[in-house]
Amino acid sequence: MTKPTMAHQHHHNFSSILLSLLPLMIFISLMAQASSRRLTETALPKPPVPELPKPELPKVQSLPKLENQPTGPTLPKPQLPIPLPQIPILPLPQVPQIVPQFPPLPQFPTIPEIPKVPEVPKVPEVPKVPEVPSIPVPQPTLPASATSP
Repeated sequence: MTKPTMAHQHHHNFSSILLSLLPLMIFISLMAQASSRRLTETALPKPPVPELPKPELPKVQSLPKLENQPTGPTLPKPQLPIPLPQIPILPLPQVPQIVPQFPPLPQFPTIPEIPKVPEVPKVPEVPKVPEVPSIPVPQPTLPASATSP
C-alpha cells in the first residue's frame, strides 16, 4: 500500500470540508427562498390593474343561409323500396380462335452410348505364410506354501 502524497491529502481534506458545509448551504438557500416569497406576497402592495376598454367591432352583414341543395342523384328514402337498375343483356363478342404457331425445335446433339467397361480379372490368391514356431515363455510357479491355506 502506498503512502498518500501531500497533494492527495490536501485534496481529501478540502473535499471533506465542502461536504460538511453542504447541508448549511442548502439550509441558507431554503431560508432565503422562503423569506423572499413571504416578502413578495405580503409586504409589497399590488399595483392596480387598469381596465382596458373593449374595442368596438364593426358591424358586418350576415351571410345568406345556404341550404344543402343536392347537385346530383340522391339516394331514395329508407321507407321506399329501392328500385334495382335494369342491366341489358349484351351478346358475347365473337372472338376469333387463335392457335399459336411455334417454330420447330432445334436438333440437339445426342449423347453417345457409354461403352461397357470389361470386368477386371480376378487376382490369384496369395498363399498363406506358414506359422513359425515361437519359443515357449516359461510360466512363473508359486511355491506350495503360498497356495495352501
